[in-house]
Amino acid sequence: MTVHLLKTAPAHFCAVASGEKKAEWRRDDRSPRFQVGHRIVLASWARGSWRGPAILCRVSHISRGRSGHPNEIPAGFAVLSLEIVECFERGAAGSWGIVAEREGWTR
Repeated sequence: MTVHLLKTAPAHFCAVASGEKKAEWRRDDRSPRFQVGHRIVLASWARGSWRGPAILCRVSHISRGRSGHPNEIPAGFAVLSLEIVECFERGAAGSWGIVAEREGWTR
């Protein structure tokens, strides 16, 4: 299973954790490319370091950018719909690094 470790600003992290925000807008430049079913460890990042808890999500839908109409997602970007699988507190046994490795992420 493919796991992507993604940084996000604390305000966006809180919106995902609360269920208010259900999608992430990202550059579509990963290798391997984002796919439905991939796991994402979303971690709060501020001032150049990891801050706080992490969320393990599953990608449930992807809208990819393309050239064309100006109101579309730009080429090279994707909107990922997320389903929360688990939330982890910082310093807990399931901190972001441990969660990422448990789910199969490799550096």
